[in-house]
Amino acid sequence: MMRNSLRLTARTGLASTILTGVVAWSLTARGDTPELFEIRSPEATRTQIDITVREVERRPRSSVIRIEVRKAGSSVGHSFFILCSIRKLAIARGAGRYIATLEDYGSRDDTLVAFLRSEQERPADADPDFASSTRTKIADLELFAPICDVMP
Repeated sequence: MMRNSLRLTARTGLASTILTGVVAWSLTARGDTPELFEIRSPEATRTQIDITVREVERRPRSSVIRIEVRKAGSSVGHSFFILCSIRKLAIARGAGRYIATLEDYGSRDDTLVAFLRSEQERPADADPDFASSTRTKIADLELFAPICDVMP
C-alpha cells in the first residue's frame, strides 16, 4: 500500500511540475507577462464615441499608450474618456496622482505617460525619454476623480 502511495505522489509531483512548466511557457510565449491595459469606449460608456486606449509598452514608471479613435463624438466626451482611461491605468499600476504626458511619441496615435511620485518630480526622473522634450504636459489625476468616478 505504501509503495502505491509513493508512486502516485511521484507521478502527481511530476505531472504538476510539467503542467506548471507548460503554463509558464505558454504565458511567456503569448506575451501575457505583464498583462497590458486596454479599454474600449463602447464597453465603458453609453455615448456615441468609439475609442480604444491600449497600453502597447510597459516600462518601470511609464507606459506607451495608443489611442485609436474610430468615432470621436463630442470633444469633451472624447477628452474625458481618454483622461479617465489614463487614470484607470495609473490606478491599475499602483501609481500616484500625477502624470506627465508626451503626445505623438513615435507615432501620431501614441502617447508616453510617466507616473510621477509628486507634483515637483521631473518627468525625466520617471522616464529618460522626457529629458529633451519641451512638449511635456503634467496633470493631477485627482482633479478629475469626481467626473471619472461617475463614468461607467
